[in-house]
Amino acid sequence: MPTTDNLSPGITTLHEMTPHPFRQTFKEFPHMELHVVDMGRHRRGATDGVKNIWINLKKLQVDRRVAQAHELIHLRRGDRGCQPETVEARVRFEAARFLLPPATHTYRIAEALIAYELDLHQAADHLWVTYPALLHRLDRRFIHPAEYATIERRVGEELTA
Repeated sequence: MPTTDNLSPGITTLHEMTPHPFRQTFKEFPHMELHVVDMGRHRRGATDGVKNIWINLKKLQVDRRVAQAHELIHLRRGDRGCQPETVEARVRFEAARFLLPPATHTYRIAEALIAYELDLHQAADHLWVTYPALLHRLDRRFIHPAEYATIERRVGEELTA
């Protein structure tokens, strides 16, 4: 885990490294209204892209956090309504990237994978994201090759030592 000696400029605590999707959404889109409602078992969140965001109150806090990041990315893109799977795949990656940004989390991802011996469920829990969000963050279609190589190298070094 990084210390305050090697944080990005302007970041003075580890808490400041943790992205907050709810705070960021209302910073960028102050007119949005958040509705925390029962959306059934399978939906985590939705947005109309104009004024409303719905988050499922029946989900765990980490699920709601990931869902809010996902909806934030849709808002940034200007998406409205249902999107094709190719767009959704990109949005899932961008949401995971928002929650685990390269500048502060590339090594944290590697360290979590090492600490939990490649158990992605445990690593995701440690990183305060869902298992699917961690998978999306590591999606080879979208992750920068150098970033993937850094994670792969660090994990490989530790697990073969």
